[in-house]
Amino acid sequence: MYEASVGHNTQALIGIGIPPNGTLTGTAQATSLATLGAWIRGCYGSPIAQTSGSGTAFTVMPSAAVAIDRVVMSEDQTTGQRVRAWTLSAYLTNGSNVTLGQGLSIGNKRVVAFPEVQGVTMVLLNILQAVGTPVLRSVAIFGGCNALAAALDATSS
Repeated sequence: MYEASVGHNTQALIGIGIPPNGTLTGTAQATSLATLGAWIRGCYGSPIAQTSGSGTAFTVMPSAAVAIDRVVMSEDQTTGQRVRAWTLSAYLTNGSNVTLGQGLSIGNKRVVAFPEVQGVTMVLLNILQAVGTPVLRSVAIFGGCNALAAALDATSS
């Protein structure tokens, strides 16, 4: 739900009403919100590596080969939403590369989730079309999110 809303440049509408006493303490909703918050902090709290700047090509290079399953990109909204088309690739220790995703916009936040890719030495964001020069607040790589989601699912079942 988080990645389908916030990760696609919109707000998450959770749909939980606050009771008259103003607190959700001890309710099933509170437990669900705490679980969601724990997953978001665990997954997106600390990027493996990140970059920012302006231009049409952005490389994110971890200090060593890593396993990743998420890339989060964010445009600087003070200059407007400029990106119109992009591709995202990972370069691996064996010399090959894999496409992680592609899209038509980035905006405030774009989360690209994919099955875990091992041995990543570099992630390359290529902006194929833009209005003016794109300015990105961040391009960050994350790993372990799929495993964390599975672990949280197992404990909540």
